[in-house]
Amino acid sequence: MDLPLNKFNMKSFPRHKENYSDLAVLHVYFGVTNGVFYRRFLLNSWFEKFSYIGSICGVIAGFSLIGIGEVIFFVVQQLIMALRSDAYTEERKNRRRKATNPLLILP
Repeated sequence: MDLPLNKFNMKSFPRHKENYSDLAVLHVYFGVTNGVFYRRFLLNSWFEKFSYIGSICGVIAGFSLIGIGEVIFFVVQQLIMALRSDAYTEERKNRRRKATNPLLILP
């Protein structure tokens, strides 16, 4: 039983040639009849999508998503520190007002 490839190769020789002495037929046989099939999955995971978006932003606008995250973190941190400082100073003022006794002037 011939493989379909052999029949194809025999039919692919040029018809107009009468002398086939300068043509060669090479039969290649492998020791194993099966092979490994590799399949590429086109689904991307979340970090690949994040990387693609970051690279596009870096090329077009000159910034990265990590840089934006760092700026947001720094701004939020400074706001929290400012609010805590204001709350602490208000608390200190209230303590001083309560701690001082009213001035009594006696005759």
